[in-house]
Amino acid sequence: MTPKLPAIRTLGSYFLLVLLIAGCSPASHRNLVGYERFAERPGETAYLRALGDWTQELRLYSRWETSLLMRATFKSVAFREAWTHEHARRFILPQEEAGLRLESELADAARYHEFLIRVWANDSLGGHFEGRSPSWKLRLVGDGSRSVAPLVVRRIKKPSTELLAFFPDIGHHDRVFVVKFPVLGDDGSPLFSSSSPQLALQVAGAVHRGQLVWQEIHSEP
Repeated sequence: MTPKLPAIRTLGSYFLLVLLIAGCSPASHRNLVGYERFAERPGETAYLRALGDWTQELRLYSRWETSLLMRATFKSVAFREAWTHEHARRFILPQEEAGLRLESELADAARYHEFLIRVWANDSLGGHFEGRSPSWKLRLVGDGSRSVAPLVVRRIKKPSTELLAFFPDIGHHDRVFVVKFPVLGDDGSPLFSSSSPQLALQVAGAVHRGQLVWQEIHSEP
């Protein structure tokens, strides 16, 4: 008995799905030139672990409701190393190019302390960190309460596909900022030393204030 046309279409769709899955399987990746360099090394799981280790969250409330939700990732040396490896793995970069990218990341880490901040506010004016009269002020606090104001606060109005892939917690309604601080405090001394127990990012507004704290910064080289 000849199968009915809908059944044939269903069967054909099934085999097409199987072929697509097979084409996207890890085994097929090994056929890509250069992929073998990354196949046996820590992959996305290791990067996401580093992202979690270097990301802190702050919630500020008003009348029992969240008025500000802020997540910040400190781009420490350890995080930059993890990001560079994951970037090289995803783009299958040649070893030389991956090495140059890592050098650039480490050079940036030596010049300033950088954060990627994601902010959600319950009103249209509550999530501003830039401009002449921002709703919130930021300061970075290190050793002995030594602190410094940011050098750069720049909003990313349209996060790229790459940024969304590497920071999957960015929400549809989040405002995203790049914030860079000097490595020296206001007194001209390094903001924190290699033995510092913690680093704090303070956020303060007209009504609320709080801070995000990174412990065990002494793990930095």
